[in-house]
Amino acid sequence: MDFFWDNCKVNAGYYDNPDEMDVYATVTRTFITKDNAAPININPVPLEQHSVFWQFIALLLAAFIFTSIKIVRKNFFRNLSAAYRSRPIFKQLLRDGMLFPSGLYIPLFIVIVLSWSVFLLQLDEELISFQYFSKDEELRVLLKYLAGVTVFLSGKYLLHYLSGLLFKTVAFTKEYLNNSFLFSTVSSLVFIPLLFVSAFSKSSIVFFTLLIIALVIILFKFIRGFIISLEIEKYSHYQNLIYLCTLEILPVLIIYRMVMNGGY
Repeated sequence: MDFFWDNCKVNAGYYDNPDEMDVYATVTRTFITKDNAAPININPVPLEQHSVFWQFIALLLAAFIFTSIKIVRKNFFRNLSAAYRSRPIFKQLLRDGMLFPSGLYIPLFIVIVLSWSVFLLQLDEELISFQYFSKDEELRVLLKYLAGVTVFLSGKYLLHYLSGLLFKTVAFTKEYLNNSFLFSTVSSLVFIPLLFVSAFSKSSIVFFTLLIIALVIILFKFIRGFIISLEIEKYSHYQNLIYLCTLEILPVLIIYRMVMNGGY
């Protein structure tokens, strides 16, 4: 027989008394079914995926500019390689106007800004923010670094030029600035393919390899810049070293501090 006990419908089998109910008696409860329950609205929010779209566009533009220069100036990259390896050849090409022919400074400056901005964006993802950016965040951060690198390089070149006029070292300043531009161009040439691989790779090995290469290029640029400054006989080696540290290392440390503090 069936009866209700403690709000449960009990099938007691052949027992008339619930106290003598078989331990194997079946107890069923009445549950709220989907027909009686209020509908539940679930609105899932999709997770934003890691974006490399704007990095790809920036690197593609930089590669296009390099390709155009290769077509128009067939000997440009050969001269660039020779000037990078040998300072006497660098001075000769610079004197003859064959290293950076007229009209190439602006396109190469754009390439340098694009490649270094993407590099800093990936550096931000790997070592500062410790997160990958969505498409909107990627564009915002990239524009931030594009503006920062443009202002930094323009200000540094202007400051060197004005200091050359002030201390009457125009010839040495010209060589120093072109040496800096040479190393920046070479670094961009190395960066672009590696940044492409690093952007689409799930491993950080490529980026940290790129970081080591960047540090080595910066070190070589500083060493050659110091060698150039040694030829300025009117100032001591110590004064030249202080000058280089002030105009090269100090601005980098200031920007690094601003980026790490989130104020940049």
